[in-house]
Amino acid sequence: MAIHQTPLNEIVTRLAGQTDLPSPEIRIFEHSTPLALTVGYRLTTSTLILSRGLIETLGDRKLEAVIAHELAHVANRDTAVLTALSVPSAVARLAHSRYGYNPVIEPLSMLVRILSQWYVALISRGREYAADDGAVAIAGDSAPLASALESLDATSIVTRRQTSANGIRPLRSL
Repeated sequence: MAIHQTPLNEIVTRLAGQTDLPSPEIRIFEHSTPLALTVGYRLTTSTLILSRGLIETLGDRKLEAVIAHELAHVANRDTAVLTALSVPSAVARLAHSRYGYNPVIEPLSMLVRILSQWYVALISRGREYAADDGAVAIAGDSAPLASALESLDATSIVTRRQTSANGIRPLRSL
């Protein structure tokens, strides 16, 4: 059931080739929690991070579907997009830290942070769905990804799918 590093490289290279992407660097996170994410703003410098728990939990086809999902994030440049969308919140936090409590800046800062967090979460959710669709297009079948999500749900204490900028964490059925 567990995939060794060499076949994992082959899977990533093959799937990246199917999407006309350069093969990302692969890092194994030695942790039992199933996690998969991509980091990097450019197609040529992306890194795919898979936890040991994910590799050991999923069979080959399910793992391929999760990798395809992460490659769809790379192709869609989700990390760069969501980082850019987070800039207003970061600027608002900076203003708060620079000026402390200010009766004019504080309410504006709070409003910008709340709105920014809301729209980043909204856009992030949409990009997760787009990555799911991209994974299905790469794999040619929705069953492995749906099955992977079900498997991850069974091993997780998380009751709802939590989305990050560009990671797959349980749960959402297709």
